[in-house]
Amino acid sequence: MRIAGGLLLLIAAVPAMAQQLAIPSATYPFISSSGANAGAFVPDGWAIERQARGDISGDGRDDLAIVVKQADPAFVLTNESLGVPRLDTNPRILIVAVGSATGFRLKLSNHRLIPRHEIPTMSDPFGEDGGLAIERGSLKISLFSFANAGGWDMGTTAFTFRWSGNTLQLIGYDRDNVGRNSGDTSELSINFLNRRVKESHGRTDSDGSDAVRWHRLRSSAIPTIDKIDDWQSFNPDGWVNRVFG
Repeated sequence: MRIAGGLLLLIAAVPAMAQQLAIPSATYPFISSSGANAGAFVPDGWAIERQARGDISGDGRDDLAIVVKQADPAFVLTNESLGVPRLDTNPRILIVAVGSATGFRLKLSNHRLIPRHEIPTMSDPFGEDGGLAIERGSLKISLFSFANAGGWDMGTTAFTFRWSGNTLQLIGYDRDNVGRNSGDTSELSINFLNRRVKESHGRTDSDGSDAVRWHRLRSSAIPTIDKIDDWQSFNPDGWVNRVFG
């Protein structure tokens, strides 16, 4: 987004800050294989941060999507440099459990897509402006970027998944960015099912007549959630770099 360029430059500019904070390594616990409700899948010392309910497996029963976050005071760090004074780096896990006649069965857990908050000059990506929803049979996860020091970019990245086999397939990727100093806006929308790419550029003070161009993905492969290691560096066919520079 420019966030792919500007934000990554910002991240590169603050490694010393992260090193001074000495982010503790996370250990990810065992998740129960079944349970009667969302609470049954929460490990000891963790808590539900967000949850959504709806049918994503296509069998007519409600399923669960849960994001749990560790509640360990040792992961809440004091920051004496730029950014927030207290940085909650507690890790998160996304859990998906499908409904059955007797309750819910664990189908997937992932701790890579929804990140920890590790950079004090950036907002928590899954904080107040992040989101988790089940809509029209799909799971949508939204993450937000905002630099409170050292940069002007802000924007949202949304991943839309559909259940397929034993995993979640990424069917939609939507990313936008606003340069708060310039007023420039950029948007990228990718439909992995029809391989269509929408690119648009404009300004916050325009009349809505953004410049829009349509493209086609070269690759016909549909990514699965386990192939997305880092939400910020995910760059299908190089389109993030092309649109946001």
